[in-house]
Amino acid sequence: MEIILHGTGAGTPSGNRGASAATFGFDSGDILLIDAGEGCSRAIIRDGRNLHKITTVVLSHMHADHWTGLPNLVMAWIIGRRETPVDLYLPPRSLHFFRSVLSNSWMLQKPLPFELRMSELQPLLLSEEWSLRPFRTSHLDKFMGSEEADLLSFPSFGFVLESGERKILFSQDIGSEQDLEVELLGTELLICESAHVNLSHVVESARNAGVSRLIFTHVSPERERAFEEIIVDSGGLDWSVAEDGLIIPL
Repeated sequence: MEIILHGTGAGTPSGNRGASAATFGFDSGDILLIDAGEGCSRAIIRDGRNLHKITTVVLSHMHADHWTGLPNLVMAWIIGRRETPVDLYLPPRSLHFFRSVLSNSWMLQKPLPFELRMSELQPLLLSEEWSLRPFRTSHLDKFMGSEEADLLSFPSFGFVLESGERKILFSQDIGSEQDLEVELLGTELLICESAHVNLSHVVESARNAGVSRLIFTHVSPERERAFEEIIVDSGGLDWSVAEDGLIIPL
């Protein structure tokens, strides 16, 4: 599997970082897209991926920097006369909303040239070797019990990708680094958002759990200098900060 981080920015617009989007390419040629922030289609093409090879799209939550590139991606598939189906997995209570987005963008006025299969988030078999498992995060928990939580898409999710003994933890937005603790053991690679966590605590937790490699993403302009202040002993942990277009071979 090969991972490409196409968009490593956060909610605050940045001149050198795009909104959240990452693809996972498999030996079969199929591609999984996790989150589809603004401009993801252009970024995916820039980084050498074929938009029409994306077979599965998964969204972690419905904050705009994680999904607003998806309608344009669907439009690209329509214009390109795509014929193969796409599986789109959305957070709870967001299917009707996204159908409305497509309809109001004049994309459902006639039958699509391909089958767009929309379902709520669930565990997935991605290939003969790799599976994906969503896990709940506390990123939206400040709305728990509110009218918004009752009516809108809630809660948010991160993702675990597994193949035998191999385990990749892709945090997406979390409420704090504590959201990761139950999943850290056995993790080979942690791709962790940096906008809502204590960076030193993440490094320390990953080191203590035996994680081999940590890559920070979802970097806001305000956070850029914070990485220079990480003072915890990494204890051999390989950690770095992603840039757009980073390729991670496995």
